[in-house]
Amino acid sequence: MRLHLALLAATAEAVILMATDHLQDAAGFTIELPGHALASASTVAQVNAQNGDTAAAAAPILGCTTSSFSTPSWLVRNLTLNRTDDSVTFDLLNRATNYTAFIGCANATADESKPDVYAHCDVQTDPAPSDDSLLALVRVTAKGTAADVLLRQRWACSDRTTAAVQPINFSAAGNSSTVLACGAAGCVAVDSPLLVRGNLAAPVAIHPAPADGPIGHSKAGCSAAASKPPSWSLQSVYYLNQTGDNGATAISSQTLMLQVINHAIGYQAGCTGFLSDDLSTKPVSFTCAGQGYDFLGRDQYRIQTQALFEPATFNFTVNQTWYCDDTDEGKPVSITASGSTVLPLNCTSVAVGAGDKVGNKTTCLSNGDIVVQAQHPGTVTSLPPYSVTDPLPTPDGCTVSSIVGPAWTLSSFEIDSDPKGNRTANITSVGFDLRLATGTNEATYPISVYQGRAVEGRPQWFHCTFGADEIPLAPYNCTYTYDAAAKQLTLAADWICSDLDRERPVLFSGTATTAISKPFSCSTAGGQTQCLTDETASWNVPITNVTWRAADKDVLAPS
Repeated sequence: MRLHLALLAATAEAVILMATDHLQDAAGFTIELPGHALASASTVAQVNAQNGDTAAAAAPILGCTTSSFSTPSWLVRNLTLNRTDDSVTFDLLNRATNYTAFIGCANATADESKPDVYAHCDVQTDPAPSDDSLLALVRVTAKGTAADVLLRQRWACSDRTTAAVQPINFSAAGNSSTVLACGAAGCVAVDSPLLVRGNLAAPVAIHPAPADGPIGHSKAGCSAAASKPPSWSLQSVYYLNQTGDNGATAISSQTLMLQVINHAIGYQAGCTGFLSDDLSTKPVSFTCAGQGYDFLGRDQYRIQTQALFEPATFNFTVNQTWYCDDTDEGKPVSITASGSTVLPLNCTSVAVGAGDKVGNKTTCLSNGDIVVQAQHPGTVTSLPPYSVTDPLPTPDGCTVSSIVGPAWTLSSFEIDSDPKGNRTANITSVGFDLRLATGTNEATYPISVYQGRAVEGRPQWFHCTFGADEIPLAPYNCTYTYDAAAKQLTLAADWICSDLDRERPVLFSGTATTAISKPFSCSTAGGQTQCLTDETASWNVPITNVTWRAADKDVLAPS
């Protein structure tokens, strides 16, 4: 069965709307696109966590939900233009869900009088979807030299589904272009596969950004080592061999320090090897630290540099793996290569210590750059298409946690009261520490919440005032009430997430209610009684009735 959709006359104006609003056909079919503030009821968001001690930081949860938030995109393969009937066909893969389809588009070549009209495509796969979850449009230039592809798709991810969490509905749209190479039989896309990056319209309106990728991955010549031996420069070489003087002023040690620079990509690694203290001459291997702390950040692939040093001969070997997509982003590769050289160092030795505790200290330095030339081209390994700039999967951050399992981590609950009366009836203020519970919050501090002015028209409700601000995973603003008789706190809060798109922060709102069941320790001083929960006591409080929308542009989003 084929999927028949209404014919679409998409104009140049529609392409502009791709980045701002929506796309609509003559029959009224609307493609919702990022750019608007979208209000979404939290029908999918019920917390999984129960009241109790907070859990340790979670590992990345791989699957449909994580991929849909981080890499909403499609691969278009084997795009072919048939010159006989001006039809276009291609294979489509949704990278987030692994959905595949064979797509056919009739009359795809634009008329010279209407160069901006797109052809509507049908899913040829049997069975085809029975709804309008996928919309595909294609336009081939009148001269048949290039093709534009526009996609919009809706899907649901159920990999996080539990009794409390419903499937999450996603909607994304994107467009891309490719040059066509033509022959007598027809034309094919030069870029195969062609990447179409998507912008999310639901559940939140964000544009997930790709990672920067490893240093030098797109630099011309990065992948040249696939066909010719690569080379490196060694700089600032320093070697120390110290026999020591039985610990009187120095202990025995060996140290090698140097910088390794890959000529192909300009990548620099610092190598420091603390060799055997017993002054062994056996070869020693060690790992070098990368330029720009490349072991941090969002990159999925990190350049790896290993060194091997032989103290007896000064022979030094570098083994390095780097990543390249300089010739074709759709066909990235990793390259592993090694090279060796005897370090030409200038050494000086001096005696250390005195009397019968005399030792020797030998220091060796390089005069200039030392070139290490590999004897063979590097070993090349193919990587998934466009994966060099795919972000590294991470535990659920602010945005995903707010949708999948929103909860506050509460701690340091404090009650101040008048000691002359009953503590329950004479509370003067309530405070606590708070932060959003996520899979990445183990390195963040909570914010201190203090009782502010009363909320007008709502007895026993108070505005929050905060301690140090701009703390990640803290509320943007909040109000709360404390029922002393029931020992129950109710918190209504707004919070902002920008971890997936710094330019388009999302403002969340929700309500949380919890019983304060942790034991208190009380003391009286200065006419005030202060009761605190144990400083180590913390617990998660589920957030309900969560809604979200695009945050105002002037709102700071520290998460």
